[in-house]
Amino acid sequence: MFQCIVQPRSEFGQRFQDMKGAFTEIRSQFEDHLECLDIRLEQQKGEISDIQDYVKKRADIERKYSKDLDGLSKSMYNKHREILKNEDAPSSTAILRELVKETRKTARNHAVVEEIFGTEMHGRCHKISSDIGRVYKQCREAGVEIQEKVLGVLFELHTKTKIYQTNKETYELAERKLRDAEKEISKLEKEIKPEKREKTKKYTNAQKQLKNRHIRHEDTHGLAIKSQLEYVLCTEAANAAIKKYYKDDLSDLMDCMDLGFHHLLKNVLKMRTSAIENLISSEQEDMDVMAMALGSLDSRKDKTKFLK
Repeated sequence: MFQCIVQPRSEFGQRFQDMKGAFTEIRSQFEDHLECLDIRLEQQKGEISDIQDYVKKRADIERKYSKDLDGLSKSMYNKHREILKNEDAPSSTAILRELVKETRKTARNHAVVEEIFGTEMHGRCHKISSDIGRVYKQCREAGVEIQEKVLGVLFELHTKTKIYQTNKETYELAERKLRDAEKEISKLEKEIKPEKREKTKKYTNAQKQLKNRHIRHEDTHGLAIKSQLEYVLCTEAANAAIKKYYKDDLSDLMDCMDLGFHHLLKNVLKMRTSAIENLISSEQEDMDVMAMALGSLDSRKDKTKFLK
């Protein structure tokens, strides 16, 4: 954005005005960048609010499903209580017995899932909303601090630029006066004979003036060189600060907000994964038990018991 190039006087003045405009533009961009963090926070809160709404509704469904399954289990058991307790019942009765037991177990499992969605995950979502607000505040404070440092470097560049411009103009003025004094000496040397020069007050005064202007020229030249070097070094520091801000700092601030949010989100969704895995494991056990019950079906024994 800023280049270290020594310009002619007229171009340097234009460059100085361009730099002032660049400062205004950068300040405006910095404000926009902080607003981006504000917008990102609102997006994250909206996302977690949607998930929180989902787990609440899912919990309501799981509760109703658990209640319906429990009601089915109880009604079937009460309806077939005698035959389910009868050890001499046909082997096919074991199928109904396992279905009732499986339904009762599944009802309990889904009651646990309802607790996980409705209490654990819903509560975690509420905490995430609070946590991302805290992370956002820290990121915003860090962003303001980084921006202040960058603006400090740019303000120093602004100051060094003004100093360099002033010293450069002073040096150019001293150089013009030195040239005028040299011309005056040359003019007098043509008008006054060599043997009379040292006795001519006008010539001796011109020599003194030339000497003084030589000294002034050297002094202003040294100041101009020094301020130019400081201007060059400050320009390089400003370029480095601006480059680091746009390339690294902004990305790091966004990463800090997103990675923190994603980490919290993963943790809460792992609870859902664990709950589903437990359901699958329980259903696999039920299928294994039912397979054993089906394998125990014996038509001959059932016929014998029926004939008795």
